[in-house]
Amino acid sequence: MIEEPQKLEDSQNNEDIQKMVDSSKDDEEQVEHKGEKENTLDIKYSQAIDPKIFVNQELLNKFICPLCKGILYEPIIPCKSDFKIYCTKCIEKYLKNNDNKCPDCSKILEETPQKFDVVQASISCLDVKCKNEKVGCKWQGKYAFYNDHVLSCPKEETHCVFQGCDKIFLRENLDSHLKLCPFRVIMCDKCGINIIASELTNHRNECPREVIKCPQKCGLKFERCKLNEHNEKCPFTPIKCPFEKIGCDEVIKRSEFYKKMNENLSKHINLFLIDYLNFKEQSKNIWKQAGIEIDEDNEEAQKEKFKLLNETLNKMYAIQNHQEENKKNSTDINENKEENKIKKIALVEEEKTEEKDISQKGQSLNKNKYLKLKERRA
Repeated sequence: MIEEPQKLEDSQNNEDIQKMVDSSKDDEEQVEHKGEKENTLDIKYSQAIDPKIFVNQELLNKFICPLCKGILYEPIIPCKSDFKIYCTKCIEKYLKNNDNKCPDCSKILEETPQKFDVVQASISCLDVKCKNEKVGCKWQGKYAFYNDHVLSCPKEETHCVFQGCDKIFLRENLDSHLKLCPFRVIMCDKCGINIIASELTNHRNECPREVIKCPQKCGLKFERCKLNEHNEKCPFTPIKCPFEKIGCDEVIKRSEFYKKMNENLSKHINLFLIDYLNFKEQSKNIWKQAGIEIDEDNEEAQKEKFKLLNETLNKMYAIQNHQEENKKNSTDINENKEENKIKKIALVEEEKTEEKDISQKGQSLNKNKYLKLKERRA
């Protein structure tokens, strides 16, 4: 008894919806003419729903927006006098450009438009197919689930997720591209920082943890961050002559430093002489400008000065050689000390083990004596 009134009520509602849809369809031409009078042709409406995705095209005629001529998207009734249904965005554009006047009756609308959820529910129940049907997608279902399908459709075109890559792929091919994309972010297996894959080669040439060979070709390998530390000790590192300031431009290896100093002794003395003479001439000119005359040294005095200069240089080289020998001797002494320490530790350990053996033997002897005395008393 309760179900029959309910069915009558539902059928009556459906008839009312059908009347409103039909009336909106019949009055489309009138709205177009009115729109021309009110300069609505300048408004550009966009269709939010692609009508080609619907399986039954005949049913779409009941759900057409009078403004955009497309499928109703978020349907709404702006005016209660004519009950015409429009897309929400379409009617908002129209009212904004036409002083909030109804497109059908030209009445100024003061009340907020009402959403028409019944029409939205009806559209959601329509059968649709995937827009990527031409490239192989065979999905079909209700419009209510269409957007969810598109977000996961394997035939949908999608952009690469890595910044800088502008390539477009089908979603089903995206994973294979991401594994080889030159703009993907990877981690350096040496230093652990994140870099773009295409910049890996350049990073290898700068990575502080990359193992490199000595640039002086001494044969050693080390991390790039330890290059400066190695250069301070490498025997093949080129160093400038300490007499560079007086004109010696020779560059020598660290391992050949003292040898070259001894070989170039006469050369350095001549450079000292030239530098001294230049200085003497400059100072003489300065004193002349000041009005003071200075007597030059005689030949014997000059010879004495050069002899003294030669002796000081020889002493300097001898001191340097002596310091190097002392360094070597000190390292040898330290090594001998370490060996002696190890030997002493070993001797102490041997003595301790011997003492333990002796104490254990003594305890065993005392036990034997005690047992013998006990036997005698018995």
